[in-house]
Amino acid sequence: MKPLIGMISFNREQETLATLNSLAATGALTEAEVLVWDNGSTDGTQEALLQAVEFGTLQRDQLWLSPENFGCPKALNAILWARRKPGQHFIKVDNDVELITPHWVRQLCAFLDDHPDVAMASPWYREMGDAPGRVVRTFPGWIEVFPVVGHTVIHQGRFLDETGYFDVLGPDHLYGFEDNLMCHRAGAAGLKCAVVRGVELKNLQRHNSMDVAKKQGAKIEDHKQHVARLRPRYEQRIWQIRAAKGLYHVGPEGEQHEPNH
Repeated sequence: MKPLIGMISFNREQETLATLNSLAATGALTEAEVLVWDNGSTDGTQEALLQAVEFGTLQRDQLWLSPENFGCPKALNAILWARRKPGQHFIKVDNDVELITPHWVRQLCAFLDDHPDVAMASPWYREMGDAPGRVVRTFPGWIEVFPVVGHTVIHQGRFLDETGYFDVLGPDHLYGFEDNLMCHRAGAAGLKCAVVRGVELKNLQRHNSMDVAKKQGAKIEDHKQHVARLRPRYEQRIWQIRAAKGLYHVGPEGEQHEPNH
């Protein structure tokens, strides 16, 4: 079964198109099922994505144009609910990366097949050198990390079957924390997070799309404000994950369910 790729875009037209073009150039658009979800962009990104359909880079059923910004975790859950099959791996791709390695989708899937104790795996990226505190241990060809950085992450299908959807910390949760919480869920289940050295990506921009939108005049809170406001809810979820002892499960709205095992 092919994995499912979900890419959420919000503004950053040039970075979004560069990411999409790198998916096409590395074979990802044929080696995976793909859904690009635009979260109500206002800078021309939606029009550019429609042109990508017109030019044949994307198929029309691979693109969803939202009239408003639902936030990244909610949009990811909508993709999972609409398209993911039981057992299917899911690859979250940020809209500001360039995938470099040809056939990286096949390589990440093969890595998960060879390492059933890994729940999440990311390509190698230059910023790993800036984050030595994330490294747990080093193996030939890969590194165990905690948490993994969510630029591009493949999630093991069985892990998602067991643990559910991405956490949503409330209706005002637009971004942040969903990757870290998924890592905590993996750890609670006795699974690892990894960075695969043979697969590489490049970050195109260090600022998230919400900060870019604010600089362009949007009336939204900046990154520090957003993170500070959501942090108590994030820490509460971590406590819930630990208390569930590997039986933590999240529904399609991003809410915690009672363990069903």
